[in-house]
Formats: sequence, structure tokens, C-alpha cells
Amino acid sequence: MTTLAVLPHLAEHGARIVNIGSIAARAGSLLPGGLAYAAAKAGVEGFTVALARELGPRGATVNTVAPGYIADTRFFGESGVAPAIAATIREQTPAGRAGHPDDIADAVAWLAGPRASFVTGATIAVNGGWRVG
Repeated sequence: MTTLAVLPHLAEHGARIVNIGSIAARAGSLLPGGLAYAAAKAGVEGFTVALARELGPRGATVNTVAPGYIADTRFFGESGVAPAIAATIREQTPAGRAGHPDDIADAVAWLAGPRASFVTGATIAVNGGWRVG
């Protein structure tokens, strides 16, 4: 992983590492054959926790942002889930809408900033409440 390759430089006081996971780590994949994807994203969450414990004493934080249904991405485009499934997800989402790339970017920016200095080893679900808990 790229993170391990640059770890000596990232482990300085105040470093921020933000991994990108997926709702699939906890909810499974919506697509046939998605087992490997879901397992890999679950691995990202475990990697985050382990690295947070390792780097915490050096002042670094390590977190994951786990997107849910994000509109205008390949997963929900022509080659992704069927439009009927995407519509069902939107209907089941308490926020009443699909997410947007900016929703993910905002979460990453917050975790990378100084106001999240006491947040480490966490996975932040950005899914509009579709999978609460």
C-alpha cells in the first residue's frame, strides 16, 4: 500500500491519513461478484484501526471515510446497479437524496484538518443514513 511506502514521512507530529472505504465493508456489495470488493473495504477499516494505534503516540491520526450511494459515479452509472435499485436506495435514505462527491470531500477535509485532531481509528459513514449503525 502507498501509505506504508511513505509512512516514515507521514508519522510526523500532526500528520493526517484519511483512507477511503465503502459502505460495502459493513453492508456487503450490491453487485454480483462483489465479495472481494466488500472484503477489501473491510480490510481498509482494519488497516485504519491498526495504523491509528501505531501512529497515535507520534501525534498522527488515521481514519476512514466510507461513502454510501454517491450519484454520478461509475458504480451507479450505466455499468453499475440497475436504476430501480438506485431508486430504492434513495427512497430508503433518511436524507432523501443520493450523496455527491462534495459530501465525501467535505468529510475528508474535516478529518485532515486541525479540528479532528482527537479523532483517530474511526470510520465515518457518509451515506445519508441509508445504513445507520
